[in-house]
Amino acid sequence: RMELYRQIALARTEEEADDLLDELIDRFGDPPPGVSALIQVALLRGEAGAAGITDIAQKQGFLRFTLRDFELEKVSALYGTDQYKGRVRVEAGSKPCLSLKIRSKAQVIDEARHFVRDWAAVSLDGEEQKA
Repeated sequence: RMELYRQIALARTEEEADDLLDELIDRFGDPPPGVSALIQVALLRGEAGAAGITDIAQKQGFLRFTLRDFELEKVSALYGTDQYKGRVRVEAGSKPCLSLKIRSKAQVIDEARHFVRDWAAVSLDGEEQKA
């Protein structure tokens, strides 16, 4: 079972996650919701690392993203969108952080993954990068 946890923790792409889920279903049947949540967290870790986000924490209705490098232009670009206006704030401190007000507690992981993807997609000139 420890091998399964290791495989889940190492999943970094949707394709890897789908393959792993298929393997789990083949071996054990439909997994409990907690297994799917672990896979989503592993994907979030991979996406966050690639986007320059070193830590994500949830507290009092906010997601807090610690950034490897603070880029004001990217913050401004996201803040200017309808989706993030009034929901994103910069936190002062020794490590650059952004806080995002959570819209729905039931979908916290989705909110985090969406924000990480949007952060990664914004180029320094404020325009979204095309995948």
